[in-house]
Amino acid sequence: MNALETDVNTPDSMYVSLNQAAKIWGKSKGTISKMASSGKLQWHPQPTGERKLLLSELAHYFGEPVREQEQPVSKLALVTGREREETSMNAVEAAKTEAELKAARDMIEALKGQMSRERELLEREVERERINADAWRRAAETATEMLKALPAPTAETPLGTVIEQVETPRRLSFIERLTGRVRGL
Repeated sequence: MNALETDVNTPDSMYVSLNQAAKIWGKSKGTISKMASSGKLQWHPQPTGERKLLLSELAHYFGEPVREQEQPVSKLALVTGREREETSMNAVEAAKTEAELKAARDMIEALKGQMSRERELLEREVERERINADAWRRAAETATEMLKALPAPTAETPLGTVIEQVETPRRLSFIERLTGRVRGL
């Protein structure tokens, strides 16, 4: 059978396109196309007008198809140069962002530690002030009790002699002084 005739007895599922063959066997389209041009592989025209390759011929030259995880061509190798450049720029930006994020997290942790130390210092200060306030309150209560226990004060001279309280006379008004009459006496 020549390359221009379609094998009527072979089902359509036995044929693959150049793109499909490259993906299945992990080969470049150029390699497969060169083999077809050199006559090692044959193009088989389809009723739709497409040209396809027979799976059995491909298996004869390339062996069993490579499984997805075993394919030697990495997905990164299929990325175009521009996409690769964008990917590397994105990776640099991502690394920069991750570094900034780590620095921010470290700063947050440092600030949390500082706040914790300051909180402990303030709690100690408040406790110390509470103890001082309690001591002053007890001292004031004791002094108050002591003052209540003392006798009532009396007038004393600077030398400590007790002087009796003498009632001082009322000052006479101008009329009383003029007339000599004292009211209320």
